[in-house]
Amino acid sequence: MIFSAKQLASVLLEMQKEGESSDVLVKKISEFLKKKRKLFLLPDVLKALSSLEQKESSSLSVRIISAFPIENREEVEEKAKTLFAAEKYDFTYLIQPDLQGGVIIETDEKKWDGSVKKTLQALKNVL
Repeated sequence: MIFSAKQLASVLLEMQKEGESSDVLVKKISEFLKKKRKLFLLPDVLKALSSLEQKESSSLSVRIISAFPIENREEVEEKAKTLFAAEKYDFTYLIQPDLQGGVIIETDEKKWDGSVKKTLQALKNVL
């Protein structure tokens, strides 16, 4: 069975959550990779583990873009929370008048476009 560095890092992260110390985890993964003759993957596994730890401990940066200032921010933030799963959120509000209305909610990896501009573009493409 072939494992990616990210998959191995996920397993290590789960073991860490269960109380396993970092020293023991590194020793275990080193022995595992050595046994599988894949010790060269160790730096990639440790880098992936560091990335996963950082993602879990930091908040998700969410940009909320609208044509006008949003009065009911709580409602939009709740929508964002249903779209993007995270433990903590860091909301940034941006004004982009060319949207004409509606809202775009995005992270570095995903985007939800509920703007009037997109709706009009979709209608134009259909007609």
